[in-house]
Amino acid sequence: MKILTNIPQGYKSSPLGIIPKDWEVLEFGQIADVAGKKYTPSQTEHVPCIELEHMVAQDGGIYGYTDSANQESTKNVFEVGDVLFGKLRPYLRKFWLATFNGVCSSEIWVFKNKKCSSKYLYDLLQSDRFIQNANVSFGSKMPRADWNYLQHTLFPLPPLAEQERIAELLGTWDRAIEMQKQLIDKLELRKKGLMQQLLPAKGHRVPNLRFPEFVNTMKWTEKRVADIFQITRGLVLATTSTKNKPDTKYKYPVYSSQTKDGGLMGYYDNFLYEDAITWTTDGANAGTVFFRSGKFYCTNVCGVLINKEGYANQCLAEIIGKQSKKYVSYVGNPKLMNNVMAEIPVCVPSLQELRKIACFLSSIDEQIATEKNKLALFQVQKQGLMQVLLTGKKRI
Repeated sequence: MKILTNIPQGYKSSPLGIIPKDWEVLEFGQIADVAGKKYTPSQTEHVPCIELEHMVAQDGGIYGYTDSANQESTKNVFEVGDVLFGKLRPYLRKFWLATFNGVCSSEIWVFKNKKCSSKYLYDLLQSDRFIQNANVSFGSKMPRADWNYLQHTLFPLPPLAEQERIAELLGTWDRAIEMQKQLIDKLELRKKGLMQQLLPAKGHRVPNLRFPEFVNTMKWTEKRVADIFQITRGLVLATTSTKNKPDTKYKYPVYSSQTKDGGLMGYYDNFLYEDAITWTTDGANAGTVFFRSGKFYCTNVCGVLINKEGYANQCLAEIIGKQSKKYVSYVGNPKLMNNVMAEIPVCVPSLQELRKIACFLSSIDEQIATEKNKLALFQVQKQGLMQVLLTGKKRI
C-alpha cells in the first residue's frame, strides 16, 4: 500500500484520499436512507403527487394530485426536507428537495437524511461521485440505479456546521440558476405571445400586429411548401467523424434528429447547405423545424428546405413549424417525409415583410441564447464549486 508522506497540516489520509481531519468517510447508507413508507391513495383522497414526468420537466416544480385513475398504484410517501431522486437511468440527474408533504411514483427514491442536513444531501446527490455510482444499474429494459450497490459507496462528510456553510454557498448558485431559468421562461413566453400577434391566426390572411410600413399592404397568401422551396435531405454521417467543439478545420455545425442544443450533434470539416430550413423526418422529434443560419451539415434524418431568394429564414421556419406536427404519421416510428412536407399549406407575406419579422424574431432568439449561455455558466460554476467543497479540497 502506498504511504502518503506529504499530507498538509489539518488533513488526513482516507480511503478516498486526503481529507480534512474532522471529516468522516461513511457509506451512503449511513448518511441517508431510502424511505420505506408506502401508500395507496383511495378514490376520495386528493394528495399532492409527483410522477417521474414531473421530475423530468421541472425537478418537482409542477405536480398533480392522486385520483381514482391512479388509486391502484402504490406510492412512496415524502415529507418536507426529503430529497426525491428519479432512479431510472435516463433521469439520473433529476432531483428535488421537497417543500411540501405528498406521495410520489415508485420509480422515485425518497432519501431521508441521517447524518447530514437536507440541503447538504440535496447537493451531495448532484455531485459527480454520486451520479457515477448511481449509474451502476440493474435491469435491461428499464435500467434503474441499484440501492444495494449505492448504499455501500463511500462519501466524505464534513461536520454539520460546515455542511450548512457549504449548502448556503451552493444555495447562492441555486438561486442564481433559478432566477436565470425564470428569465429564460419569460423571454420564451414573450416570443410565443408576439408570434401569435405577428403571424395570422388559423383561417385568417392578416396578422393582428403588423409593422407600420406593412399595415395597408397586401394580405398574406397561402402556398404549399413545395411552391417556395427545393426539398431535399441530409446525408449519413457517423458521430465518430465529428468533433464536440469547433476548430479551424472542423468548423461547420452538424445537425441531427435530436432537439437538445437545437439538434447540434458536433462539428465537421465540410458542409452541405447554407441558410436553409431543416426538419426532423424520423423518430420522437419528427416534424420539429429549425432555421439554420450559415453553412452547415445535417444527417439523413433531417429534411432540408432550400430557397436562394431569402424565404429560408426564421419567420418562415416558425410558420412551417406551427403546421408540421399535424402532418407527422404516428403509424409505427413517427415520420414526416419529404412528399408530405411538400404539400403542407403555409400563409406567406411579401418577402420584405417576411424578412422584417424574421429579423425581429432572430433578435429575440439571440437574447434567449445569451441568457441560456449565462445559465450554462452558472451551472458549470456550481459544479466546479461542488468538486472542491464536497470533497474537502477547499474549506469555507
